[in-house]
Amino acid sequence: MSREIFISFSNRDRAKTDKIVDALEKLGVSCWYQINDSKGKFAHEISQGIKESKYFIAFVSNSSVESVIVQNEIYEAVDKHTDSKIARKRAAKEGDAEVLANVPEYKILPVELEPLDEENKQEANIFLGIFNWLFYSDYDSEMLLAMAICKQFGIQNDAIRESSYSAIIPLEQQRLGYQSRILALQMHPVLEKLCTELEQPIVLDVGCADGTATLAKFEGIPLGDYVGLDREFDDERMKTLYEGRDDVAFVRADLAAGEHVAVLKDIMRRRGIVAFDIIHISFVMLHIMDCVSVLRSLKQFLTPEGYLVIQDIDDDQTLVYPESRFFSDWKLIWDGSSETGDRRVGRKLPIYLKNAGYRNIRLQNNSLDSFSLGEEDKKAFWDALYNPKYWIASEEDFVDYDTYLKLDKYRADHQKSHEQFMNNEVFVNQGIFIITAQV
Repeated sequence: MSREIFISFSNRDRAKTDKIVDALEKLGVSCWYQINDSKGKFAHEISQGIKESKYFIAFVSNSSVESVIVQNEIYEAVDKHTDSKIARKRAAKEGDAEVLANVPEYKILPVELEPLDEENKQEANIFLGIFNWLFYSDYDSEMLLAMAICKQFGIQNDAIRESSYSAIIPLEQQRLGYQSRILALQMHPVLEKLCTELEQPIVLDVGCADGTATLAKFEGIPLGDYVGLDREFDDERMKTLYEGRDDVAFVRADLAAGEHVAVLKDIMRRRGIVAFDIIHISFVMLHIMDCVSVLRSLKQFLTPEGYLVIQDIDDDQTLVYPESRFFSDWKLIWDGSSETGDRRVGRKLPIYLKNAGYRNIRLQNNSLDSFSLGEEDKKAFWDALYNPKYWIASEEDFVDYDTYLKLDKYRADHQKSHEQFMNNEVFVNQGIFIITAQV
């Protein structure tokens, strides 16, 4: 089985290399690592691992420079690198697009694990001196080094970008409470207007978390029934919030994996629901890879007179004045985080809905501004979006090392920027789209 990165190392360095390989694999990067992958025919399997890999890491230390096995691995990797470079150069000269597409450059990355003795340094430079090096001592953790390695190789696969969002973490539940408050301010007038033609609408809340966000948006609007759907939620919290209420129900399903269709059909049968008058989706589509398929799958559950209502973010529609490094870094940090997903999904929703077969697609609102909020709502606005205390992102969630470093500057600027925001010394118009559609 082929791996993305072949790991060349000395057994004397395993205390370090084990941790770095573990960090790479947590990022979703597959590694050929002799500890796990070589059994029986040792030399043959090593050679095969190098041939089938896309990239090669040479963990350089005084022990590895003196290791005959490591030397042979580097010789073979350099040969592969040279062959791929020659083939690509010839193909470019001859205009052979097929070869260029099928023969990527074999990249080699030396990572120095410890300062080398002068003689070993000269030995290592004979074959590895032409390549860009990384140095273990430059990084505060193995995860940060792993992210730097991914950057050097240009690895941006789906596993690295997979969302780490979780609504059952207590700190995230608290942040969601703030977010729910401000999203309700924007959404409630839209729902109130739509529901004037619907009598006691039956509501499906896709991505419900604990349900309080959507129910707050329907405040003052009588509901016939409410079904919340999410991939995870806190059972004890739900029991406390909704014990004794027969008008609400919650079901688990992974929307992205298509589990929701069977689950919804089952709960609808058990509750006697034919179809939903309102399907509400708030801050969910940014986490979905194939939005069109998900939206198309929900059409069967909506009444002809009903509405699909989507609320989601578009960071590029956010306006800030006066501009500052703090807000610039905020956007860059979240661009580099796997926790968040597509932060520009707002503008894409009308086309997604059209391609999924919906009609009567309408933009109801596309922003929420700080000056229109009272003090408590303004504080909730800040804590939901800009307060790093409530970010559950950790270093594993950032795919770009340079972006991760911006966190330190961001945290240092946070208190001053918060005070300016609360004193109306900075204006923020946050891009949050509300779009409705019908079947």
